This record gives sequence, structure tokens and C-alpha cells, in this order.
Amino acid sequence: MEHQRNLGETDFLTSYRPENGEVDKATRKFIERLDKRVNSPINKYRGFTKANSKPTDSEIWRTIANQNFELFRSKFSYELEEYCKENGFAKETANGVLISDDIGEEYMSILADEIANNNNMHVITDLKDNIVRNKVLRNPLGNYRELE
Repeated sequence: MEHQRNLGETDFLTSYRPENGEVDKATRKFIERLDKRVNSPINKYRGFTKANSKPTDSEIWRTIANQNFELFRSKFSYELEEYCKENGFAKETANGVLISDDIGEEYMSILADEIANNNNMHVITDLKDNIVRNKVLRNPLGNYRELE
């Protein structure tokens, strides 16, 4: 595992288990964002060209084939699990839940921001893609910037 190798090779990183308060705040923000997107779907998604054939975000999230981002139980609340399962956005696994990459990356970005804010740190993540869609994150200096 690359994470474990990095921990062994540097003192720059340490493992961190989110506190309940951080998970709860991230859950509330995440559910609020998803509710807005579900209630006002944006019909845009990669690969579709005809306007009438574009699925909504929630249709994509409900497609089992798209639920391949495993969110581990220590990183989310029961409230988030129930919300995602009730809406068909998650499938339970032995370790937590499977959700779509889109909402998995969004939740983890929100959680990372909560952890950073709570600990007066900068956000460092292991997301492979430098482009984080639909995110507005606050840095520790209090400035807001939209990530492309």
C-alpha cells in the first residue's frame, strides 16, 4: 500500500482517524450538497451527446456499475450511510459502503476540509485527479477558492 510506504519513509505524514464531530459536520454539509443536486439535477455527464439521453446525477449515483468507490466505516456516520442507502446511492460492504466516484471524492474532500479546519492544517489528499468537480474549499487562512 502506497500510503503505508509513504508513512514509513517520511515524518511529513501521519495517519489520522477522523473525530466524530468532524464526520458529523462533513455529513451535514455533504447531505445538503447532494440534496441540492438531487432536487435540481444537472443533466451533464461524460460520454452522452443527445440531450434527451443524458442521465441525471442521481441516476448515475444509483447505477450499481458506478458504485465502485469504497468508503470505509471509520470515515462516515450512520446518518450518511442511511441517507445513501435510502436513496439508492450506496451498497453495503464488509468495510463500509460502495458509492460512485463522484460523490465519494466529494465527501472525502469535505471531510478533509473539516479535519484541516479542526486542526488548523492544510488539506493534502491522495486523490489521483487534480480536478475536483463542484468543490469550494476554504484554506486555513480563511480565503475561499473554487477548484477547477
